Amino acid sequence: MARAFSHYKIINFSIITLAFFVLLLTTEVTWKSYTDYRTVRDMGHANAMADYLIDAAAIEAMERGMTASALSSHIPASPANLQSIAELREKGDGNWSKAIALAHGLTANMATDSEFTAAIRLAEEEHSSLLQARARVDSCLKVKTCTYTAAEWLKVASHFIGVSARLREIAFMPLDTPHHVAQLNLSLKRWAWLASEHAGRERGILGYYIGARLPLPPAVLDELKGNRGVVERNISDIQAVAELKSTDQRVVQ
Repeated sequence: MARAFSHYKIINFSIITLAFFVLLLTTEVTWKSYTDYRTVRDMGHANAMADYLIDAAAIEAMERGMTASALSSHIPASPANLQSIAELREKGDGNWSKAIALAHGLTANMATDSEFTAAIRLAEEEHSSLLQARARVDSCLKVKTCTYTAAEWLKVASHFIGVSARLREIAFMPLDTPHHVAQLNLSLKRWAWLASEHAGRERGILGYYIGARLPLPPAVLDELKGNRGVVERNISDIQAVAELKSTDQRVVQ
């Protein structure tokens, strides 16, 4: 009888031990599934955030050029021009706000002093500076004389676009993704942004000199050629990746 009871104890202990290991295994699998899901989710959010920032930068570049042209013309802007600038601001800010909302979501599992959190804070500060610059622009475009120059406006707008680009790149650094995937993603988005930004700089400079009815100085002409070269080189890099047989078709599209 004692021996049978001992066997039951051994069997019960074995069952409990097995149940414990199953529980551990289930917990480990569940946790891995959760972390894998979170990684994919965060990668998707970072990707969407980057796309919103690229779209916003392209719109902001158009605003930058149109505003520079209006500021340099030395006459009050027409209602049509003011409306076009207002529409560009609304579209650009809409994309930028969506990007910032996603960016804040990505910080849920990060330290409050992380580099990405600091980049978000800086981007928001620079956006406030942009809003202040726009207020000065608005007061200038409605009068004949103005103390705010196109050069000052170009500097503020370009700096904001650059800070937003830095935020876009830092977003991918803390993500747990395969290195080659993350690197290709970063490279493609950077090439697209560089092409857009330097085309926007070219447009802004041309807008300024056309609005002011001034000829292009040789140094400025060289700068324009340099911007055009950056645009063509980065578009060429994007096309080269698209033509590789090893490039995933989703990336190609």
